[in-house]
Amino acid sequence: MSISSASEHYGIALYKLLEADKGLHLSSFPTQSKNSYSVGKDLVGLYMKYSSKNSSPWTFSFSRQHQEELRIMSEMHTHTFLILICGKDGITCISYKELKMVLDEFYEESEWIKLSRLSGQSYTLKGHDGALNHKLSTTNYPRDILAAL
Repeated sequence: MSISSASEHYGIALYKLLEADKGLHLSSFPTQSKNSYSVGKDLVGLYMKYSSKNSSPWTFSFSRQHQEELRIMSEMHTHTFLILICGKDGITCISYKELKMVLDEFYEESEWIKLSRLSGQSYTLKGHDGALNHKLSTTNYPRDILAAL
């Protein structure tokens, strides 16, 4: 069995989460994208995206299906997070509420978000429908998820 690039990236992100709290209950959340998980008996939903690009900026595409999957996750969990894996640079996450600041509720066939940063600085997030009004660091993953549990 070969190991896909997606499996490698998602595996690293999940390892970092489990390493931070070895007692977590993690289960797969059924989506067509096969990149979603529930943590803590469905308290927190995780939707993962990765870019294999090695340097800034990192662009993440969202089809209508991806946005619908995220919406359903947000309705079924107390908290939902989008985990963004930026090649080998780092991992960060945003809440579903923050995602809606950059991708609104009017889904087009294809939309995008873009993370960028200078070396040693925090990430700036812009999206198809706006920009996040604060920076993101690599320390908020897995911290924000663990705080929501």
